[in-house]
Amino acid sequence: MDFGLSPPIGVGPLRIGMDRQSANTALDSLRVLSAVSESERPGQHVFRTSGLMISIHCTRDMLEAVERVFHHL
Repeated sequence: MDFGLSPPIGVGPLRIGMDRQSANTALDSLRVLSAVSESERPGQHVFRTSGLMISIHCTRDMLEAVERVFHHL
C-alpha cells in the first residue's frame, strides 16, 4: 500500500482538519486485519507488518497531526 504524504494536507486517507470519527475510520482503513498487533490502540495508532506505525493526534474533535514512524524489524 502506498501512503501519499501531502504536507500540510495529510497522509493517505487522513486529512488534517477532518473530524475525529472520520479520522478514526480512516486510520482503521490502514489496519492489516490479518496481522493486528497487540500494541495497536484504536483511534491513536496502527502498526503495519512492514514496521510502519501510523499515529494520529486529535484536539477539539479535529485531526491536527499525523505521524509516520518506521521501526526496523
